[in-house]
Amino acid sequence: MFIAGLIVLAGPENVVGLRAQDAIKIYDNARNLSASDILDRVRLAYASISSYRDTGWTVHQYQEDAWTNTFSELFGPRNCYRVEVITAPHPFSRTNRFWCDGLEHCNQMGEPTIFHDMDLAGNLISVAAETSIPAVYFLLQWGNPFTSFKLGPDAELLRKSDEIVGEESCYVVARTTPAHPATLWISRRDFLIRRCKANGRTETHENISTNEQFHTADYLPLSVNQKIQKLTK
Repeated sequence: MFIAGLIVLAGPENVVGLRAQDAIKIYDNARNLSASDILDRVRLAYASISSYRDTGWTVHQYQEDAWTNTFSELFGPRNCYRVEVITAPHPFSRTNRFWCDGLEHCNQMGEPTIFHDMDLAGNLISVAAETSIPAVYFLLQWGNPFTSFKLGPDAELLRKSDEIVGEESCYVVARTTPAHPATLWISRRDFLIRRCKANGRTETHENISTNEQFHTADYLPLSVNQKIQKLTK
């Protein structure tokens, strides 16, 4: 809809108040983005944010067996983070926690015992089977989906038809190399990953929030926070 030479809603990008030629440029750019262009913009999107928070779930499949684990994650500056994974009752459910409050890297693997003096990569490698976002955010190698997209010829890196994940319109980029198949669903709105399929699992991310200001207590698991509160009373 045009009003006095302005376009009120610029199609799938939902850009308000653009002049007609600018809106046309957005359409052309979105249509002409290659798979490599989209992946480059994803990396830039994560590099440009100061914090990240989401929730999600991962569907694992092995032969005829399938199960779903859930997770929540929060990342800030200076290697601060908190990731909690709740596994399916397969055969039993447990909650695994990994965090750093800026002082030390810790984890708690379903038991009361807390392990201290970990390192960033060594701690977060344990969540790579559930969520790829820590590797993308902190530029880690293990579990980083961009690794698969580098393995194979350019002809096997494809942009597929756009799809909807939740309420997000997404670009779909796939590595079709038989030895390293992988697919990413990337929001057209912010270029953040909404779904990743690789290595026999499909992870989905929702409730994404960026550029929040977190405090030290935000990175600690609830059980640890409660214990600290009791000690300081």
